Amino acid sequence: MPRSEPRESGPGGPVDAQLPPGLARPPLGPVVPVALSEDGRAWGWLVTGVPEAGRVLGGEAFTPDPAQWSGGEDLARRLLPQTAAWSSTLAVAEDVRRRLGAPAAAALRALDERDTRGHVEHVADELIDWFAPPPHAGAAARPGRAEVRKDFARQLPRLVMMRLLGMDDRYAAGMSQCVDELRDGGPYATSASSRLDAKLRQLVAEKSAALGPDLLSRLIARGPGLTADEVAHQARLLLVADLERCTAAITRATAGLLLSPPGYPIRETAVDALRHGSAGRPRCWFARSDIRLGDARVRCGDLVLLALPQRGPGALRHRGPRDLVGQLTRVITTGVRTAPAGGPRGPAGPARTHRLAELITVTAVRRLFHRLSAVELDVPASELVTGPAGPTELPIRFTRAAPEPVTPPRHR
Repeated sequence: MPRSEPRESGPGGPVDAQLPPGLARPPLGPVVPVALSEDGRAWGWLVTGVPEAGRVLGGEAFTPDPAQWSGGEDLARRLLPQTAAWSSTLAVAEDVRRRLGAPAAAALRALDERDTRGHVEHVADELIDWFAPPPHAGAAARPGRAEVRKDFARQLPRLVMMRLLGMDDRYAAGMSQCVDELRDGGPYATSASSRLDAKLRQLVAEKSAALGPDLLSRLIARGPGLTADEVAHQARLLLVADLERCTAAITRATAGLLLSPPGYPIRETAVDALRHGSAGRPRCWFARSDIRLGDARVRCGDLVLLALPQRGPGALRHRGPRDLVGQLTRVITTGVRTAPAGGPRGPAGPARTHRLAELITVTAVRRLFHRLSAVELDVPASELVTGPAGPTELPIRFTRAAPEPVTPPRHR
């Protein structure tokens, strides 16, 4: 990645030092500089105007390839891990997008809903048995405590997607570590991204030699014209695209049910948490050359964030220009990621990935309340700490009864 010296000014010109960090000049216009580092020396561009966004998406002057970014190595280690899991960052030109999207959408359509639900229930049972070991048969019910986001909601979507893609125990520990380091950001996230790609290429090679009933094998079978790297790229999108979204939705839905009267419908609560509970995610592009965009002079290698759409279920929700820019800056510099509430996100087929995310979320929440009884918040509701995606922690207490037999899915 090319290295550049820190800038004392914003991209394309000086920055008004009297304004607060994250907002370069008022009012929020079609293109404004955004601070990407706490010291104010690294900058990107926030694009909110429709014509300007069309120029970014419609020509050869901008690319979603983060290798084109001119940021320094230190900032790259902080920024790129936060954007590496965004399908928009990994996206490609529209004609290639259509060619890649058809096999992925067909593979998702071929998923058996009953089998997929069985996978989710099986993973949920394994996690619940880990943080809430059941009493021996005939013994009294056992009280327990857990933190829903850490012990359940964060792990379940990753484990489910790994199983759906056909990863066996040989991949379990290494793949889980890669995905978690990528999601967390930090010094190991960039290398985790490379290791993840290598493991997925290995998995694609194995599945190509012996197709099975898993999602990745179906993707290979329905995309004979795709290269191994393109299949691995699609597998990565399928694996990481909805992890944060499902984690946040499971946590929000569980919190919502605990704060609602008894008998509140689980499915409706989970679906609402998935569709409407979080803000949209900016799309990242990078300038290929020096160019004027609106009133801004964008330099080669500058980062460009597209904050569109501003309306609809995928819109960024904010209380004004400063809140919007500050929110985007926090997403990038602190790793506090927000999840899309719907809408197109990449070549994997947005409607299909949304239905899969809904199935995972609803089944997980339903299973949690089915296996545990007398579930309550372990702290007063007023003490819950929330972020852009919902509660950052959700401690609960519960009672665990003796286990019941579970029918495993037909294939794992």
